[in-house]
Amino acid sequence: MVVTEVVDITSDNEDEFLEEESLETDDIFDDILENIVVTTTFVPLVSITSLNNKIKMLAHELNMLEANQQMNNLKKLLQEEKVTLELDVTERHFQYLKVYFDFKNLFYTFFMHKDVYLMSNFWISQSAMNLNLNEGSFFGNKC
Repeated sequence: MVVTEVVDITSDNEDEFLEEESLETDDIFDDILENIVVTTTFVPLVSITSLNNKIKMLAHELNMLEANQQMNNLKKLLQEEKVTLELDVTERHFQYLKVYFDFKNLFYTFFMHKDVYLMSNFWISQSAMNLNLNEGSFFGNKC
């Protein structure tokens, strides 16, 4: 059985109400998008799709009991790609993935909420990582 709530918003101020609601929604998306930069101008030496898939695969299985082992495995994989990783496992539950990119003197910070797909191949579930892609590969970190 599906229960649907019908709300009558018709009034003299209907347009004002709808505009105000739209602005609030737009503000939320603006706050999110100002921290997310997705471009097709990146031409990394290492396949970003391959790297993301490895991160996705390992991050999906990450839990606190296996955190250190998974971190070491992920570091090994990323070192093969000439990329370094720092995985912060000091918090009991992680909610956000923070990725710092410095490419052509531009600084980007990506905040990804758990169970939300962004940048197509990045995914995080119940855990998050602090990823630092350092100079020596294709990105530099100047945090």
